[in-house]
Amino acid sequence: MIDAVFKYRKKKHMPLKLAVSKSSKSNQLFTSAYWVDKPRPGTFFFTDETLKASITFLLNHTYFLFGERVFQQKVGIPMGTDSGPEIATGHLHQCEYSYLDEAKKTNIYKARSLNNSFRFIDDISNFQSNNLIASIATEIYGLKLTLNKENEGTLTANVLDLSLKVETDNTITCNLFDKRRAFNFDIVQFPDLTGCIPSKNAYGIILSQLQRYYKACSNVHDFVKNAALLIDILLKKSFKRPVILTKVKSFLSSIKPLKYPADSTAVLNMISSDEGIIS
Repeated sequence: MIDAVFKYRKKKHMPLKLAVSKSSKSNQLFTSAYWVDKPRPGTFFFTDETLKASITFLLNHTYFLFGERVFQQKVGIPMGTDSGPEIATGHLHQCEYSYLDEAKKTNIYKARSLNNSFRFIDDISNFQSNNLIASIATEIYGLKLTLNKENEGTLTANVLDLSLKVETDNTITCNLFDKRRAFNFDIVQFPDLTGCIPSKNAYGIILSQLQRYYKACSNVHDFVKNAALLIDILLKKSFKRPVILTKVKSFLSSIKPLKYPADSTAVLNMISSDEGIIS
């Protein structure tokens, strides 16, 4: 992938040195990166060879301390580092690019059938291709990477934090998907007001969560269900119900008009009713 980028830039007579700006922060070495022809004295920059050498060094020199023993990671990428996700997505991109580059030469119809395929880091969404991605996964990614199929059937699927469903009228409705809710153990989330934290800041999470629910939920009943579950959790963490409902009312009143077939008062009543929360 690096070779292809530098080859393209060289062909187009574009700058070939990738410079990075130093950071003024003590916990950060560099900030932005930019292409230059002639770096200034003292500017740190990569060429194609030094960039590949640096990545190779990173992959081959990742160590972990466990107790009094030191382990070297020999398989996979260094998880937990800033570069980990970028290396992972870069590797998957190269696998996909190589496969499609070859497929368009030998079987253009097969290559085009993957036009409606999208990936975010390691989550792949494949639309209207009759599950083609699953049948050719080993051709694209090899034998060391296994794809786990998340959806059941062809009309519903969980994609990142969304649950998508194709309705009878061929529209797609969305709901929030949170895999943590299916765990058989409690997940520690949201602040507890019995601790020494400013309550004003803690109540701020209500608006941020409601905004997330509102964007994710096509149906008002799904929004109400998620909001009610949030309130139930916060009540157990010593949040005050009147203050919570005031925040909810403030959020609903700030959106005009609501995308749901109900006004803000009706939605608030649904959330605060016996159907919604455990008061």
